[in-house]
Amino acid sequence: SRTDLAHQLAASLLYSGKRLGQLRYVLAVNDSNSEGFGQTRHRLELGGTTPLTESIYLSIKGTVRLNFFHSTLQLAPSVDSQSFVSVDEENRNSLSCLLTKYVGERFAFEARYSIFSNEFASNEQNFRRQTFYLGVNWQTD
Repeated sequence: SRTDLAHQLAASLLYSGKRLGQLRYVLAVNDSNSEGFGQTRHRLELGGTTPLTESIYLSIKGTVRLNFFHSTLQLAPSVDSQSFVSVDEENRNSLSCLLTKYVGERFAFEARYSIFSNEFASNEQNFRRQTFYLGVNWQTD
């Protein structure tokens, strides 16, 4: 029978002043007696927000994730019989930039650009995605 033990350790530093900054590290370990499911994940996040003008703010967040699998997963020789690999299993790194323009106390325009990739992947899978977002934000009581 399969047994999994999941462990997670996280540490964060937060700076709050005229600018905001955060550094976060997460270690996640999954011990499994099932072949191919034991893994160790390291995740480092660095982010910050700063005012550019009185009503325009820039936020940047970067994430680096390294995955180490305790054993190699054996894939079937036929492509048709291989199982799907989810986005969560990929080694996801990202960089995101958000520009926010406040109009009054409850209304804002937003523009975000993000790029996701698996630059430090330990396998042959290649993954890269870019997204762009424009939005309107308003707050209610």
